[in-house]
Amino acid sequence: MENRYYSKKLDRHFSKRLDFLIYAHDGRGLGHASRSIAIGLALRRLYPQCKTLFVSGCKEASALIGNGTLDWIKLPSYATTIVKGRAEGGYGHSNFYKSVLGQLRTEMLASIMKIFQPRIVLVDHAPTGKRNELFRALEVGRDVDSRWVLGLRGIIGDDKDVWSDESIQCFKNYYDLILWYGDAQVMGSEYPNTIAQRFGVKPVETGYVSRLMESKHLITPENDTLAGTISIPWGTEATWK
Repeated sequence: MENRYYSKKLDRHFSKRLDFLIYAHDGRGLGHASRSIAIGLALRRLYPQCKTLFVSGCKEASALIGNGTLDWIKLPSYATTIVKGRAEGGYGHSNFYKSVLGQLRTEMLASIMKIFQPRIVLVDHAPTGKRNELFRALEVGRDVDSRWVLGLRGIIGDDKDVWSDESIQCFKNYYDLILWYGDAQVMGSEYPNTIAQRFGVKPVETGYVSRLMESKHLITPENDTLAGTISIPWGTEATWK
């Protein structure tokens, strides 16, 4: 595919390649999407000349972006319910069975890679994506010369999406860099050391990623009002009774 578009009217070429594609899978909470959107908003603010897109199945993405200038692509989302403390998938709002939906999302992500040919792809948390939906996109990335970056939250926990042999091997096969969204001065060096040992790459320590802090750049003095947020993480059936 031709990477440039020529405008006869302006007598100049325009790049058709995306600079940054940011992916977050739709999990039980909003952490993956919130972190990724904060980074996307910061990129749009600091590098407005760059082409940046966010892609996710998170239904709340538009509300999280607010009046920011981050554009995004919506994947049809999964429906997740919590039964006895465990997440169970079901039919999403598009009414596709979860396995069929997984195949469709896999094809969509591969198509996005083919069309936009991003220079850099930032993936939050899971190297293989939700239900391994990134594998085809990762293969396409080799053809279009994309660089893949994995972003990991400060406290990772015992999460198979990160620490499984499949995830680590996927990183070694396709990824170039790890960003750790933590602060070793506060949390110590256990996590960055473990990441380096397991993945074979020393992570880049970025400090905490805060969508709230980034959102402050979107507020003008005349509409600077106070607001509060109550967040209940990892809700179970007992939480809502």
